[in-house]
Amino acid sequence: MQIQLADFDRKFYSVPYAVKDYGRHADRIDLVVQCLFERRRMRIGYGDPPKPHEIDPYTLAEYRGGLYLLAHSHRAERILWFAIERITTAERLDERFVYPARYSPAKYTEGTFGIMDGEETRVDLRIANDETVGLLRARRIHPTQRFRRRPDGTTVLTMRVRGTKELANWVLSHTPWIEVLRPRALREEVAGRLRKAMARY
Repeated sequence: MQIQLADFDRKFYSVPYAVKDYGRHADRIDLVVQCLFERRRMRIGYGDPPKPHEIDPYTLAEYRGGLYLLAHSHRAERILWFAIERITTAERLDERFVYPARYSPAKYTEGTFGIMDGEETRVDLRIANDETVGLLRARRIHPTQRFRRRPDGTTVLTMRVRGTKELANWVLSHTPWIEVLRPRALREEVAGRLRKAMARY
């Protein structure tokens, strides 16, 4: 057993991707965690300029190296994502809240591409080379993903996603091997960004 456990910390390792630095936000994170455990309502200032929100904190989530608070905002009257580093002020309120029995962070994010919600949309992406097809097939990009080989040798990836805000960045990260076929709005957004990028080179 000693031999098996030797150098354990070097045999398994996770490479972090662009992790955010929360050194300046340690006190705020502590307060959020405390309110999560105690089911205490919070009052926060969020954004620039900061807007006041009274929130019931439900989940502290890690996403792409960042921390996000999933909470019910009484200002917006719905559940919102709050990036920890954009919370400018935070205080614990005396009032407790009832943690909703049917709430699930997994269910709440089901169907989204990332964490940004939106209208459900069918997305068709044409993949031009086999290497990218192999890379994407090996991953669960989205629960609804379907790959279809076309007679011209390309592959179409089809998904039904709730919101395309984060999808545009993902498509651009695979340039020039992925082309947006639909929806038109996403195709135009990606094309516009590419034109702006080309103007800089």
